Amino acid sequence: DWKTEEKARAPLGVLPLLFVTGENGKTVTLAETVVIEHHLAKKFGLLGTNEYEESIIKMLHNSSAAIMNALSLSVTWTVPEAKTAGLANFLSITLPAWIGNHERHLNDNGNNGYYLGDKLTLADIRTANVIEQFATQKESEELMALINKSAPLVKLRNTVAKHPKLAEWRSGNEYKTLYDNNEAFYRDPFSFQL
Repeated sequence: DWKTEEKARAPLGVLPLLFVTGENGKTVTLAETVVIEHHLAKKFGLLGTNEYEESIIKMLHNSSAAIMNALSLSVTWTVPEAKTAGLANFLSITLPAWIGNHERHLNDNGNNGYYLGDKLTLADIRTANVIEQFATQKESEELMALINKSAPLVKLRNTVAKHPKLAEWRSGNEYKTLYDNNEAFYRDPFSFQL
């Protein structure tokens, strides 16, 4: 039971958690989404081939995580009377700036659907996931209108979606359930129940 037992044993008292067994046989519990994503990305070769690439990937990954947090803080979790102004600011300033920054990096890489080289990275996955989350928001029409004007971001989204392992995952029932619940949550986060 999370509230009465597991939460007290979690390193920071939050989810998600990942249990990792080291070469020494000891198991450590990792907490926080970004830490877990970086750990798994390193394990599966999604953080580039050198320290420079890893830093660029982490920077872009963080930027995409931050844009989702900005939307959540200014729109999703905002009181109704502030939501209109928050959305207007997000659509006119925050999101266009993020789009421009990411277009620049994608264009610098030849607009081939990846941020670095020609293989999938954690940054590509995070950005594509953010775009998918934008598509599930109550304000999806306005958000996707801006995203769809960006050929490099649309190409990245489509490239990631076509990756064989991700396409296989997305075709399964577990993903469909997760996606449907995510969409239902963002349509009305204050009344959502599983």
